[in-house]
Amino acid sequence: MSTSTSYRNRHLRYYLQGQECTLTGVGKGSIGVEVVKGLLSGGAHIVITTSSYSRKTVEYYQSIFQSFGSRGSAFTVVPFNQASKQDVEAIVDYIYTNLGMDLDYLLASPRTVVRSTASTIGLSLLTI
Repeated sequence: MSTSTSYRNRHLRYYLQGQECTLTGVGKGSIGVEVVKGLLSGGAHIVITTSSYSRKTVEYYQSIFQSFGSRGSAFTVVPFNQASKQDVEAIVDYIYTNLGMDLDYLLASPRTVVRSTASTIGLSLLTI
């Protein structure tokens, strides 16, 4: 590992350790997957949503977690239809009630209805 890589990894861990994040619209080969890798490397707790929830999808994300997860990181994959207001409300309840998370970041695909829900619960929203 080069000095610059080691330096970067230490700083990722410093800033991201224990941060709680949700990402929507993360698909195989998307920029969101690269963001997930960085967050996991830094030790963040991540929930990602997928509209194509299947065993194959879960195995794909498990392999990412095994390769990039670091001390303290956690990773949850949940099914989600971004076009459904009911799903948006349900995932907010799941994250805050079932998982007991208090999100630091919500990174969303720009095509989602998450934007209005994020502002309703007081989150800053970064679209990817």
